Amino acid sequence: MRFWTHIPASLLLYLLLIWLFNLPVTIPGIVITGLISVVPDIIDKVTGKHRGFGHSFIFLAPAILAFMINISLGLSIVSAFITHVALDCVTKKGVPLFYPFSETRLLYPKKEKSRITTGSSREVALAML
Repeated sequence: MRFWTHIPASLLLYLLLIWLFNLPVTIPGIVITGLISVVPDIIDKVTGKHRGFGHSFIFLAPAILAFMINISLGLSIVSAFITHVALDCVTKKGVPLFYPFSETRLLYPKKEKSRITTGSSREVALAML
């Protein structure tokens, strides 16, 4: 998926979680969520491994630390990571969630025809929802 799909999806989940936990919506929380939603792809560009460390569950470690500092910050990071990985799992390539321990890719739906090609009109339609 492209950044223009990751950002609104992560913001939607963040705002839902903030509402569920009855926390105040803050501008820094919204900005951090939008920025963190593209960090997995940036990490993978730096490391040279497409969908590697940035898409691994290892990326949740900073979220745990963030929860200790501020629950709103933790929700921001978790919502950004979860939506990023969930959306990339719907693509044809999937996500190696347990990288570097396993390169097995998490993919859904089961039928390859139902998965979304990155940058396709189906992704644009998803982003507009």
